[in-house]
Amino acid sequence: MKKSVILYSLSLVILVIILHSCKKQEVPSVTTSDVTNITGMTATCGGTITDGVLVKIFERGICWSKENTLTIEDDRTIELGGSATFVSNMSNLDPATTYYVRAYATNEAGTGYGMALYFATLGEAPNASTLAAANITMASATLRGSINANYLSTTVTFEYGTTSSYGQTVTATPSPVTGNSNTDITADISALAGGTTYHYRVKTVNSLGATNGEDMSFTTLGQAPTAETQSACCLSSTGVKLNGTVNANYLSTSVTFEYGESTAYGSSVAASPSPVIGNTNTNVSANLSVLIAGTTYHFRVKAVNSLGTAYGYDLSFTTLPLTDVDGYVYKTVKIGTQVWMAENLRTTKFNDGTEIPLVVESSLWDTLITPSYCWYENGAEPYGTTYGALYNWYSVETDKLCPTGWHVPSDAEWTTFINYLSINGYGFEGSGDDIAKSISNTNAWRSSPTPGAPGNDKLTNNSSGFNGFPAGLRGRGGFNLRGRFTCWWSSTGGTSAYAVDFNDIYLSHITPRPGQGFDLSGTGYSVRCVKE
Repeated sequence: MKKSVILYSLSLVILVIILHSCKKQEVPSVTTSDVTNITGMTATCGGTITDGVLVKIFERGICWSKENTLTIEDDRTIELGGSATFVSNMSNLDPATTYYVRAYATNEAGTGYGMALYFATLGEAPNASTLAAANITMASATLRGSINANYLSTTVTFEYGTTSSYGQTVTATPSPVTGNSNTDITADISALAGGTTYHYRVKTVNSLGATNGEDMSFTTLGQAPTAETQSACCLSSTGVKLNGTVNANYLSTSVTFEYGESTAYGSSVAASPSPVIGNTNTNVSANLSVLIAGTTYHFRVKAVNSLGTAYGYDLSFTTLPLTDVDGYVYKTVKIGTQVWMAENLRTTKFNDGTEIPLVVESSLWDTLITPSYCWYENGAEPYGTTYGALYNWYSVETDKLCPTGWHVPSDAEWTTFINYLSINGYGFEGSGDDIAKSISNTNAWRSSPTPGAPGNDKLTNNSSGFNGFPAGLRGRGGFNLRGRFTCWWSSTGGTSAYAVDFNDIYLSHITPRPGQGFDLSGTGYSVRCVKE
């Protein structure tokens, strides 16, 4: 009996085991966890296996898709481990997008899924702020801004221009921008106009929209120049150094000096240096060398840049009188590019202080082959003061007659003088309007050799300012032709007896223009000096 009971019990156990092993296995039961840690491109989810033998689960995780019919054929994770609950991370998601996700578990019977949940990744149109510009110069600046891409790849530029309509665009650095934090962006711009106000703003664009920062502005360095005239210096009878200071205010500035015998000026000369740049006071100057002796001139500095023109105050100077070693003072005149004495030379000494021999006797004068001078009709007064002295060629060829810095003109210089008067309409060509002749009533040009004869004053106007008196000459046998003729030596060389061609220039009472010729070296002619 007892043995039968034991056999019966064993049979029941075997039967239970057989029945259990023959029972059909089912897919796992799974629940899906809530979605957490959502960003623009990532999120976290998971699940719990609620039914199924864990040891027979060979794959589990989550799967997700933009469609709600998701399966493990879509994106999925595979989690290892033996616990019933698991966590998975999703990545490489598209920002601002709705996704469906659910947990899964797979055994021999198949795959079981939890309930599908949906969530949306973060992302929106970017945020943009325009910040103050930096590194501003007269031609360049750095534009600044801050943007938040809000998880979406965002292209960043700056718009800029001289109005709030902008008109120009530059790509920012960095661009594109990603992430979900404020990112500083910049852009360097150049080729700007100095002293000019520019408007600008940051502009951002991503797949969800475009956002502009607020309009801001900056002004490049630069303004109209400032200029101050300084006292002139280094005066001579025909020259001066003009001085001034200029602040270019960052813009390239051209600098000149205006000058003339009145505040209307009329002439100008480039300053040195010019142009001027930078933002400090710069000393500028200009040397003038073709002025009239003993004359008051007005001058001022002038500065010009792209934003305006500035003038210094008017100042004046007076050139020194032109004197020779005897202390005689001479007037001067500018004719074209040359500066001439406006009077005949009357020195009795060479410019080194050596006496020039005064020769009175005609017989001695006619035989001289050494330097000498005389006065017309041997009268220092009244003739010397008005007409100057008469010199032979031997005095001229010493090259020591004129004051230092001056010389007896050459043929070429006389030709320049004549051509200038002719070309500039002074009326030499037969007009009878002799512009190089003095208009003095006391020493007028005559139409006959008799000074003061009634009705014989010759019409002149001296419009050139050369002031040529009819001083006459001293030739072999004596003095003649005062009132009707004058002749000046050229420095071009000669022989022992004759000066070479073009060795003299003359005016006469019948000549419509200056003539040129040559004569005996012992002849006594007038001398006019020209500035070197």
